[in-house]
Amino acid sequence: MQTAGDDPICVDADKIETACAASKTSIEHRRFAGMWHDFHLQVSLLPEARDAIADLGARLRGHLHQSQGQPRGVVK
Repeated sequence: MQTAGDDPICVDADKIETACAASKTSIEHRRFAGMWHDFHLQVSLLPEARDAIADLGARLRGHLHQSQGQPRGVVK
């Protein structure tokens, strides 16, 4: 999960992270200080956005690689 530090709804991400910890569900949370909601859309202008998108891609590739040949989980 990625959040922007200056996003008013980033507190919701904190609640999600707390709920995951309480249920012993693994979650990785990266907060980008000084960034705003949807900063990812500025990938051509912001180094932080490029970093965030590259990080998301790397994490997705890692998870997809780990799950090859295994049943997919359901997210509720």
